[in-house]
Amino acid sequence: MDCDGERGLLEAMRNGERAGLASEATRNADLVEEHDRNIDLAAVEAIFVIGIVEISVGFFALVLQSPKP
Repeated sequence: MDCDGERGLLEAMRNGERAGLASEATRNADLVEEHDRNIDLAAVEAIFVIGIVEISVGFFALVLQSPKP
C-alpha cells in the first residue's frame, strides 16, 4: 500500500473512532434521560402511596374520635 493509501486508511480509522465516541456519548445521554424518567415514575408512585396512607390515617383518626353510642 502506498503512503497516500495508508494515510487515508489511518484517517478513516480516526474518523471512525470519533464517530464511535460520539455515538457512545449519545447512547449515554439516552440512558441518563431514561434513568431520570424511572426516578420520576418512582416519585409519582411514592407520592401516590403517601397520599393513600394519609387518607387512611385521617379516616381512622375520625373513626376513633367519633362519639360512641
